[in-house]
Order: sequence, then C-alpha cells, then structure tokens
Amino acid sequence: MFKKFLTLALYKKQLIYLVFICVVLVVGGVMYFYFGKVTEKEVSKQMLHREQVITRAGAESIHSFIDLAGKSLLVLSHNPRLLVLNDQTQTALNDFVNNWKSTPLVETILVDKEGKAVFVTNRVVTDIEKDVSLADRDYFLWAKNAKQGELFLGQSVQARLGAFKDQYIVTLTTPVYKNNEFDGVLVGAILLSKLTDNYMNPLKISDKTQVYLVGRSGSIIYAYITPLLGVNFLDYLEKNPFTGSNVVTSAVRERFNKLTAESEGKLEYIRNDYYDKTTFNKWLLTYSTIDLSNFSQPDKRWILVIETPYADAELFGNPFLSNQTAVLIFFILFILVSSLLEISITRTGENEAYLKGFSQGQKVSKTTSKK
Repeated sequence: MFKKFLTLALYKKQLIYLVFICVVLVVGGVMYFYFGKVTEKEVSKQMLHREQVITRAGAESIHSFIDLAGKSLLVLSHNPRLLVLNDQTQTALNDFVNNWKSTPLVETILVDKEGKAVFVTNRVVTDIEKDVSLADRDYFLWAKNAKQGELFLGQSVQARLGAFKDQYIVTLTTPVYKNNEFDGVLVGAILLSKLTDNYMNPLKISDKTQVYLVGRSGSIIYAYITPLLGVNFLDYLEKNPFTGSNVVTSAVRERFNKLTAESEGKLEYIRNDYYDKTTFNKWLLTYSTIDLSNFSQPDKRWILVIETPYADAELFGNPFLSNQTAVLIFFILFILVSSLLEISITRTGENEAYLKGFSQGQKVSKTTSKK
C-alpha cells in the first residue's frame, strides 16, 4: 500500500514536471518567434535608414557633379577660340574634355546655327564624323530661343555620333552667341554607363540592389533594364498589372505626387520580376531628389531611386536570429537537464526512503514475531 502511494506521488510529480516543461517550451517558442519578428522589422527599418542615407549622399554627389560640369561648360562657351572655327576651336574642346578626365563627361560638341556638328572631341578617338544633323534634338530646339548664359539638361538619348554612338547619354547644353546673335550650341555629353559606374554602382548595398534615375515627369533616365529607358514608370505600372499592383501603383503615385513638398522618402512593397512575371519579391525602396533648378528644362528635379530585395536585407539579420536560436536551444536544454536531474534526484530519494522504510518495517515485524 505504501509502495503504491509512493508510486502515485512520484507519478504526480513527474506529471507536474512534464507540464512545466511543456509550458516552458511553449512560452520559449512564442518568445522566440515574437522577438524574431521584432528583429526582422528592426532589420528592415535599419536597412531602409541605411539605404536612405546612401541615396541622399548619392543624390548630392550627382547634383554636385552636374552643377560643376554645367558651370564649366558656361565658361567654355565664352571662350573666344570657339568663334574662330579652326584648330584653336578643336584645341579648346580637347582641353576641356581632358580637364574632365575620369568623369562621366566624355565628349563635347560644337553645333552651328543650322544644327550640324562642326567640331567634336572626346578621350577615346580623334577621327570623328562631322556635319551630322542634330537640329531635331530637344537641346538644339531649346537653344535657338535661349539666352546666353542659360543651361539645359536634356533627356537621356542615344548618341548619334562620336565614340559613344548608339550609347545612352544625357546632354548639358548652352547657346553660343557671336555679336549678340545666336551662332550655335555647345554640348557636353554625360555617358550614363560611366555615370552609373562612378556614382550609382558604389551605392549598391548588395549585388541585387537596383539603382534608377527618374525624371520629375516619371520618365526613366537610367535603369539596369535597357528597355525601360525613356519609359514613364507610372504608365508602365498601369499597363503591366499584376496581383496587388493597384496597391503598389497607388502607393508609388502618392509618394511621387508629394515630391514637390518632400525631397526624400522610403517604401516597402511587393512586385513581380521584370523577366519572370510569376516571381514576386518584397523590396525596400528609398528615393531622394536631385535639385536641377539651375537648369532650364521641364523637369526641375531628377529622382535617384535605390531598391534592395528584402531577402538580402534579411542576411544582415541572420547573426541576430542565430544568437536568438542559440539562446533558445540553451534555454531548452537547461530546462530539460534541470528537470531530468530533479526527477532523478527525487526518484532516488524516494527509493531510498522506501527501502529505508521497508527495512525498518522488516525489523519491527521480526521483533513483534519474537514477542
């Protein structure tokens, strides 16, 4: 009877220990997943903050470069050697390009008042075709009615001549005057691929980070996907819908419309892949405007956009999650070992007590029998 009582008591204690272990494991698991989610949100927040700082710095760098290049072009436009149209003119252009060595400003073109390129220079080749008509370019149409000393920053176009023919460029333009009359256009070509290498690629947080330059009208000036160049990204989103795209388009349009009052921002969103429409990923996007108010053009701002896959951002959180996992495993093992040790000690003590009681009972029984 006494043995059954001890067995029942031991069973109850073991049951209590098991319930305690289960409760601890459940609480530990809930805490692990809760703090895991908190860590993910914090990593996402910190990544967006880091990306925003990088975007802001990149926008300032691009603005400084374009502003300085524009001012230098203005100085060159007043150089009297441009008006003589001989070897001195070519030398002046050569000196200007050489002074901008290792920068995205790769070429200068002197266009006459009829719209034909009469002098071209760059750092790659010297034998360049001339007399190519540029009269239909937006910068030439603008320059015919512009005042001396004004600057124009054109849209991204494919170069029509020179060493970078058919490559995408952005042009800086100022009119050239002779005897107070329009005499032509001085054009500086910024090679977008080099602008990317110098000012955009260093901004990438991961290999899959994408960088875009967008005009204030929504036209894409630079993108890693060539078919998107010159496309209005708002129109593209509406013409290429996907599941949930209405939410994304609405959020993007709302942020885009606020750019007159806000110079930067951030956004988390989900979109499909450009090449694989069935693949969806979460992206962390930040943007910062590039002030171009010194230039005469419809778009007074460019927008530098950087987006990074959320999966890449998670990689920065893995060390924190690994630490949490290690702590959880240690916590579980500690509870299990402690519980098993406690059960073992309890059972050993109860067995010893039972044996001691049984032994004493035997002695009492023998003594009683003798009497």
